[in-house]
Amino acid sequence: MKKFKLITIALALTVIFSGCGTVAKTSQEFRKTANSSAFGTKESFVVNRSYSKVVNLFQKNSKRCLNKTFKTRDYYRDNKFSRTTTDTITYSTKFKRGSTHSKMDVSLKSNGIKTSMFYQEIPKDGLFIVAVDITKKGANQTQIDIYRPVAVFGPNKNIVNAIKAWANGTSKGCPNLRP
Repeated sequence: MKKFKLITIALALTVIFSGCGTVAKTSQEFRKTANSSAFGTKESFVVNRSYSKVVNLFQKNSKRCLNKTFKTRDYYRDNKFSRTTTDTITYSTKFKRGSTHSKMDVSLKSNGIKTSMFYQEIPKDGLFIVAVDITKKGANQTQIDIYRPVAVFGPNKNIVNAIKAWANGTSKGCPNLRP
């Protein structure tokens, strides 16, 4: 039950962040609302690493680390009833590489949640949880822009921390995505 609540809260915050009650249908909408919503934020920083090194690591690790599916099983019990539920949670990434600008989008799908808390249909690609822009600034400087909900915890926090570590070159490891 704790896992389901955590996932539900994370998805609810993502939905709220996506425009105060509207679900971002595209990664561009998700990026745009990060600057215009009280529930979203954009983190920007520059790393002293070449654009090609940063992009190569992001592209490699997004495929290796952020395309995962998990099955969870939760048991609920109250005074009169009990039930067991099974949920499939899928994280997926899309990476668009350019010569001076690249984009990475991370989305989440859950078969346990078909509509948002505002009864809007979840986009076919899932809910966007993190978007990253990678921009060449110079021979050995790269700007990273991370778009995300203000409140990050659990797997979403692990994803954001991994992205920062990949950008800085301090880690090549995968984040823990298990709910």
